[in-house]
Amino acid sequence: MTLLRARQMQLLAYDMADPRRLRRVAQQMEQAGARLQKSVFEVADRRERLAALATRLAGLIDPASDQVLLHACCAHCRRQTRWQGRPPSADVEPFWII
Repeated sequence: MTLLRARQMQLLAYDMADPRRLRRVAQQMEQAGARLQKSVFEVADRRERLAALATRLAGLIDPASDQVLLHACCAHCRRQTRWQGRPPSADVEPFWII
C-alpha cells in the first residue's frame, strides 16, 4: 500500500463551552492538521494516528457541553469539494489526490 493510500483525510470542527478546553483542543488540532477556519481543520494522516487523535480529543472535552466533529473525506469527496469566496492557502493540501 502506498503512502497516499495509507493516509485518510478528515475534516475536524469543534464548538467548546470552556475557553481552557477550547485552547487545548485547538492545540491538538493545530499539531495534527491545517486550520481552514477558526474552529475547522483538515487533517491527513494514517487511520491509526487519526484514531489516536480522536481518543485524545475525547479526553479533553466535556461531552455534556462540548462538540467535536470528525468527518472522514474520501478521495472522491475531496475531488468534489468546492470553495466559495477566498480559497484556503496552498499549504492546506498536504498531499495530492490522484
